[in-house]
Amino acid sequence: MRNKILLGSIGALFLGALWWFSNYSFIEVQTVSTASQTEVVYDLANQSSNKTKTTKTNNQSFKKLVAKGNYEVSVTQGDKYGFIVVKAGGFLGTTKKEVKLEKERSRQFVGNSPSGCMYYSGSLLLSYECSGHPGANVHLPADQTRSTTVVKVPFLTEGQVEGITETKEGIVALVNQNISSEDIPATQEAYLLRGDFTIAKQVSLNSLSPKKPYAISSYKDGFLVYDQSMALAYYYSSVSAQPQNIALKTPDPKLKPFALSARADNLAVAYSNNTSGQVADMDSQGVSKAVQSVISTNKSSLASQLKLTGEVTAIKLCGSSKLCVLSNKKLSVYDVSGSKPKYLYSVTNVDWIETTNKNLLLSRNKEILGLDVDNGSGYRGYSYGDYKLCGIHGGANGYSLCLINNRQSKVTLYLNQEKTDSDSIDKKIYKLQQSSDIKSVSAYGRFIYISPNPGPMEYDSAAGEFDYNPAKVAAAKTRIMQKAKELGIGNDYNIVITL
Repeated sequence: MRNKILLGSIGALFLGALWWFSNYSFIEVQTVSTASQTEVVYDLANQSSNKTKTTKTNNQSFKKLVAKGNYEVSVTQGDKYGFIVVKAGGFLGTTKKEVKLEKERSRQFVGNSPSGCMYYSGSLLLSYECSGHPGANVHLPADQTRSTTVVKVPFLTEGQVEGITETKEGIVALVNQNISSEDIPATQEAYLLRGDFTIAKQVSLNSLSPKKPYAISSYKDGFLVYDQSMALAYYYSSVSAQPQNIALKTPDPKLKPFALSARADNLAVAYSNNTSGQVADMDSQGVSKAVQSVISTNKSSLASQLKLTGEVTAIKLCGSSKLCVLSNKKLSVYDVSGSKPKYLYSVTNVDWIETTNKNLLLSRNKEILGLDVDNGSGYRGYSYGDYKLCGIHGGANGYSLCLINNRQSKVTLYLNQEKTDSDSIDKKIYKLQQSSDIKSVSAYGRFIYISPNPGPMEYDSAAGEFDYNPAKVAAAKTRIMQKAKELGIGNDYNIVITL
């Protein structure tokens, strides 16, 4: 009997040890582009528990025993940052990853008071209302004689901009010119635009109905146009080309489309029974069914479907034959190169996603993370600081951010992904604007226009009128310049102080 108890105890210990060995392993991270003998901060976040453990060390590598699961590793050294997703297996194995630390990206102000939708050509910002209201504005650069100003685009005064995209041919704007009269009927127009938003070519898209709202997206060498039904899309290889019809089959008649993503020669359409914010289907007892989402992808002759339970916020084709799905603040990445989507990994606490030609942008934790989708690694391209995000638009080599400052005014910041930041001018402008000597600041590129606050006007008996006290104006200007110097705003910026 005693032997049986002993054998049973040994067996239980063996099974316990086997369970422990099978459920724990090591994560080892080697940093790249780090300075030796400088503190490195490693944040290890468990995606399941959402708990983070922080380790501070001078070592350029990090090894940790963890429970089996999925982790996010963030590494910070000074003004450099790196990120990677790691899957830890069991049996005390070691998962090794390299993390490249990079600086935030170069930024400059490119316009004030932008509308909801933006497009930056590389030299000029154009903004327009996303909801289809007529008109669009160009935000002119500042110079030695004036601050940045906003002017209306003449040919868009009465037209509704439905979208702007980049093609091999150039910048293309889709506009509903709904000027309906006996002489000028309403039309859907495609404008090929130069970088200064003047017209290079204008073509009427007669296959499209002027009574329907459409959207436009880059596709292959040209652009794709589709309406809200997403049952049929039109591919134009150029603005002058005849369209090719692309039928988009609905996977289930009970589901409605709500999002489309195009990338290279691949298309993805998302369908749901919850497109209007309320679940449309009820069971026999009148209880709402779970939200069902289906994403169909088509690449040439290859088609696949991804079925999900839960509300999908956004979809983007990304990386090399990858599909990025945002749902419940979690980004999930799938391989869609085959006939059946394959889940790869996730990133948590994501508020929004956007694509550029370089990578996928994730808005999370008051920062923009540039994610290399194919290997699950990334860097912090921008940190908001005290700004609030009000919009994001991806471009070829960078992206535009709509930000709300401490005066509750909207400004546009352009991030160049090919250059690293050298002066954090956005943070310095934010702090400068907190000064009681300043009424307002208007920054564009290397020009900073400041309206001082010298106090109330005083009566000038000699002139017989009210005016600002010159001595107080001069004192305010001196204090403003001193504050700018303290903040590190260098001589390469032109500061113009004017009433």
